[in-house]
Amino acid sequence: SEALSQVNGAMEIAFALPADINGDWFTKDELALWPELTVDKRVARMLGRIAAKKAIVCYLQREGVSCTPMSVGVHNDALGAPFVLVDAVTRDDIRISLSHESAGAVAVVSGALSRRFGVDIERIQSFDARFQADFLSPEEQQVVAMLPIAEQSRALTRYWSLKEACLKALGTGLQEHPHTLLIREIAPGKYGIFRADRLIGEGSELLVPIEGRIAVIVHLSA
Repeated sequence: SEALSQVNGAMEIAFALPADINGDWFTKDELALWPELTVDKRVARMLGRIAAKKAIVCYLQREGVSCTPMSVGVHNDALGAPFVLVDAVTRDDIRISLSHESAGAVAVVSGALSRRFGVDIERIQSFDARFQADFLSPEEQQVVAMLPIAEQSRALTRYWSLKEACLKALGTGLQEHPHTLLIREIAPGKYGIFRADRLIGEGSELLVPIEGRIAVIVHLSA
């Protein structure tokens, strides 16, 4: 629905919810994809594609191009990065990032000349001490420890989500360990992402229409 799309400058941001699955989004070939997945994973994958189609259609409409969701496709390259097809033609001029789970999905679309970006959506959750020590720096762990207990799960999930979104933007995904990145709040609601003491990007939360979830977007500095 229109309420689940956000425009951010030259970017189009869209969310998809399970109720959206009943719409006319997919061709027969697309519906035949992922037969080996569990129901939850199949729903998550479908929601990711729906969010992507929403964002792409809205983005192209703003560019003066009319298309339908079924004429839009999203595929993954050999490294797993998504790319866009419109009427079966690869659109290298469109940059996309998406993230999904069974409760909802988010996708962001922009022109290929924009700064690289990545998005992520996660269920707000606590992380055990061993996992925290694995993906957080000592500085980040100290920041979380100083927060009220009620705020710690959201902060931990935000750290994880920002790092995952940044790794998507870098094109490495989780092949690069999240521990290599350091997150610092550099302004209210704005987070700097550092690697080897160098600022490489900035991130922030998105407004999420899904209870108990957090979504973030990260833009790389160059």
